[in-house]
Amino acid sequence: MNPHDKQRRSFLKKMALGSFGMGALAMQGRLNLIQAALAANYTALPGHKSLVCVFLYGGNDAFNMFVPYSSAAYNNYASIRKNLAIPRASLLPVTGNQHGFHPSMAKSRVRYNQGNMALISNVGTLYQPVTRAQILNDSAVLPPDLFSHSHQQEIWQTGLSPSTGVSHSGWGGRMADLLMDANSNTQLPPTFTLNGSNLWQMGDLTEPLAVSPWDGVSNFDYYHEQWSSAQARRASWGQVLALSRNHVLASQLASTTTDIRNRLDALRGAYDSSPTLQTPYDTENNLAKQLHAVAKLISIRQTLGMKRQIFFVAMGGFDTHGDQLNTHASQLGKLDSALDSFYRMTQELGVANTVTTFTASEFGRSLTINGDGTDHAWGSHALVMGGAVAGGQIIGQLPQYVLGGPDDANDDGRFIPKIATDQYGATLAKWMGIDDTDLNEIFPHLQNFTTRDLGFLSNVIDSDGDGIGDQADNCPATPNPGQANADGDARGDACDPDDDNDGMSDAWENAHGLNPRSAADRNQDPDSDGFSNYQESRFGSDPHVRDTDSNHNGVPDSVDGRRGAMSAIIDLLLN
Repeated sequence: MNPHDKQRRSFLKKMALGSFGMGALAMQGRLNLIQAALAANYTALPGHKSLVCVFLYGGNDAFNMFVPYSSAAYNNYASIRKNLAIPRASLLPVTGNQHGFHPSMAKSRVRYNQGNMALISNVGTLYQPVTRAQILNDSAVLPPDLFSHSHQQEIWQTGLSPSTGVSHSGWGGRMADLLMDANSNTQLPPTFTLNGSNLWQMGDLTEPLAVSPWDGVSNFDYYHEQWSSAQARRASWGQVLALSRNHVLASQLASTTTDIRNRLDALRGAYDSSPTLQTPYDTENNLAKQLHAVAKLISIRQTLGMKRQIFFVAMGGFDTHGDQLNTHASQLGKLDSALDSFYRMTQELGVANTVTTFTASEFGRSLTINGDGTDHAWGSHALVMGGAVAGGQIIGQLPQYVLGGPDDANDDGRFIPKIATDQYGATLAKWMGIDDTDLNEIFPHLQNFTTRDLGFLSNVIDSDGDGIGDQADNCPATPNPGQANADGDARGDACDPDDDNDGMSDAWENAHGLNPRSAADRNQDPDSDGFSNYQESRFGSDPHVRDTDSNHNGVPDSVDGRRGAMSAIIDLLLN
């Protein structure tokens, strides 16, 4: 079977779970009333912002992704990593030459050095600050099942401990519950998954809508458009759904099904007609394909009526118990390529400053090795990327690479996180516009930590993505990076319909060969007919075609005949 066909089939199975979550939206109107009474008001959030979670399933070995480069620190790392140590000569040192990226991440090194990417150091699941001494004397409050893939994925994505028979919402979904009020379109959730169902986006009021990176938005009824019988079947089903029913549950099911189908049809139409992105990307790279679909969904945000969007993409293959050097190098190369092409897509769309992409993984790997692989551990590093990121720096403190040292949970390099996932997530949520008063509801353990905002994101709104915050931007909705302003008024040239403030629109001056950046031509009369350029612009006549005024009423005869003298005079007086 073609690998792309296998990917499609796998995705459709996942998408079935994600799409059926749309049924929860049938209750959304009533639930919004409850939400409005309990949370801050998010209806007036300015500008556009999108958050993209890149989940690395399996436990990424971040200690080989970002490696000490100074001689002494590298030698200490290499003495523990042994045959899995990345050769120092192949590392890609970042600014300062103290650390370097894995050789497969050349593009991330560039992005980091340019200030658009930061490293979040030693982040992981924590319920409260923990020390090695507390762990050793059994007084520490720890998340359960620390080295279990499934449990740590759930805790990372929900912030809550797994509980039999209980399905927790995720912190991405809890954000979406609040942020959906920022969007004028209440028919669609703010969350989109490009990798099937996940706990992170499951809200109490919202659930993510699944979109296929290969096929876009599928028909809800799964009838392929190329089938000759598709339209007839859809019409027949529509007639069945429209039948009158006495049973209230049957009526509700029919109504909800029709509503979901209409919403998906509207989304599919917008998605399929989105502009073609010119930024090249590796179409054989599954993660790059997912992020390309994210860029398409961001490109139609205005059509969809969305100021806030939350996306989930993912890749697996990071559970490197064996053959780590080859496997990990390949995976990091795919991650590097996908992140780079996606960032360039956001630049193409003019939204680089309003899209933040961050990586996550259920845990890191042990600094010690098990032969040609590593074992499950705890704290790890993450990457955050975007124009709003205070990049080119390490956020937090790197652990001491000492076995049995103060940062080691045991004696094998399973490092205790210094930054909690709640702190990491709260910083992202605050940037998205979540009020501080709501953060504790989204992140249940945040109150146990002194630092609520790690400070790696700028909260300046830049709606047009030109690098100038809206408050200081003379064209907040139109890119005007140089802030050119020929007439010195409140509007920059990019959004000013009259750049020289002479009363003649730029469009009219350009159409008639005048200078839209100089007011000197306002009173000129190039055709010597007694009517200035300004008057001709108000009359709608041609300043280069001589006019007559046979009745001496101050209005060109051509205008008198076209719309009547009185209308022309009134227009001239009022304008």
